[in-house]
Amino acid sequence: MTAVDEYVEREAEIIRREPVCRDGDELADQWEKAKTGPNKLLFGARPEIIREISSRLKDGRWPDMEAARSADIYLEIFPRGMDKGRALEIICEKLGIAPGQTLAFGDQELDLPMIRAAGAGIAMGNAIDRLREEADYVTASNNEGGISQALRHFLPELKLPPA
Repeated sequence: MTAVDEYVEREAEIIRREPVCRDGDELADQWEKAKTGPNKLLFGARPEIIREISSRLKDGRWPDMEAARSADIYLEIFPRGMDKGRALEIICEKLGIAPGQTLAFGDQELDLPMIRAAGAGIAMGNAIDRLREEADYVTASNNEGGISQALRHFLPELKLPPA
């Protein structure tokens, strides 16, 4: 049975939704009967537990799903091939623009497919090392006006006010 703990409280604050705790087995039975299920699962725990769960989930035994960290204390599990990169492609298709004409900002493992799919993948200054290495550009952190700095770099014609 899941309970509200510091990780659930933090996520509830981020997404501005009240958590609803449910028994996992009962929920799985309900999904099985309805032939449905979640679009993603989010695990919250100490960083060492998240690393352990992540490594177990990536060992190839579950070929229909992927897992990526969205913070050192969060692990998101979602259907294989439906990540932020694919979401960017779908949005671009609906808007009639090429992914190569986009900028994507990220700081965590979950953002890697998105920065790869974008025309320019931008790592925030507080990004994990792997994302910084794969990004086309590294900007300042979230708290230091990094998005504004990157927009000035890539889109100087916007003539943004000084930071």
